[in-house]
Amino acid sequence: LNRKGRLSKRKGNTLFAQDLSDTKWTGIGRFTPTATNDFMMVASGGTVLRSTSAASWVVVNPASSISVTANKEFIQADKLLFIYDGVNFPSYYDGTTYREGEDNIASSPIAKYAAWFKNFLFVTNGVIEKDWVWFSNNLEPLVFTVTDVFKVNTGDGQEVLALNPFKNNEMIIYKERSVWLLDITGTTPLVDWSLQPIIEDIGLIAPRTVSMVGNDQWFLSSEPIGIRSLVRTNLDKIKTSLISQPIQDIFDGTGDSNLVINKTTIDKAAAIFFDNKYILSYSAGTSTVNNAVLVFDAIPNAWYLITGWFVEDWVIFDNNLYFIDSTDGRVLRAFNGNNDQASGPIVTNTAASGPTIRGVNFHLESKSFDFESPELF
Repeated sequence: LNRKGRLSKRKGNTLFAQDLSDTKWTGIGRFTPTATNDFMMVASGGTVLRSTSAASWVVVNPASSISVTANKEFIQADKLLFIYDGVNFPSYYDGTTYREGEDNIASSPIAKYAAWFKNFLFVTNGVIEKDWVWFSNNLEPLVFTVTDVFKVNTGDGQEVLALNPFKNNEMIIYKERSVWLLDITGTTPLVDWSLQPIIEDIGLIAPRTVSMVGNDQWFLSSEPIGIRSLVRTNLDKIKTSLISQPIQDIFDGTGDSNLVINKTTIDKAAAIFFDNKYILSYSAGTSTVNNAVLVFDAIPNAWYLITGWFVEDWVIFDNNLYFIDSTDGRVLRAFNGNNDQASGPIVTNTAASGPTIRGVNFHLESKSFDFESPELF
């Protein structure tokens, strides 16, 4: 049902720009260096590319030191785009020039995850210190002071997996089995800042699943696995609630074996909030790549499942939703066109060529009427 209460057939997906390889890409993002320049960014192995139009890509790092296999995270800080892979010092791009990361005490350390928040560049999950968070000088994302670092409950054996701005001066720090609140209110970093736990028995299991949904923050949690939200109450407290209760059999393994989440590859799940929908891609059944998509539509307050979409990660660009294929080197626009990558039952194809393009399947069960003669129907 659409928003007007009429039956409608959902759209499929269409190719954006060129299909450049048979190997899945490892990252996607958006970069807006000026008011008139807006680029989609992708990582293909150790190569970083930006869109020049809806028809082509251009390589921005002719010589690269970034990892070929590791996931890439794109973070815009002021007018620079930083690329994090957890293996090399972060490179950055200004829209014209690409610069390699430097092993410099005044530069950002190697990190997997980052966030630009209140004009500080926060980075975390280093090569050795997996639960430390470093931060740059204010309005200077290229300048780090060696003492500007704090530890998030070091000693509990958990890595920091995500840094996500929340409200006002607050940022949520997700660890593997706990969630923390950083408040940077005040004029003196560290001295005026506070760090306190929100949850100490549940954490984040898939780093790419955290997303702001209205005023709340949703994420795919560690055991007991489910989609949960962080909500600030009227008493100025942050509580967590389970959102996915109606479809919990997908996460606890008691549902259809072809639809339940593959816990071996659950960390690959990726989510985004778009068009009043929380959209989560995950690997279902025995698939080793994301091959199913769960959608929570906030308008009818309902869940539905899309099969045949192979989504590695998402990005919103030019007011549309795009994703990188988890089986092929290409970007697809979601909810556009009349074809899916594949349709019908859950597909576990992981071949380099990717799945076959087919039309979108559609199944409808309407309201039943027995006309006061149930024995006839």
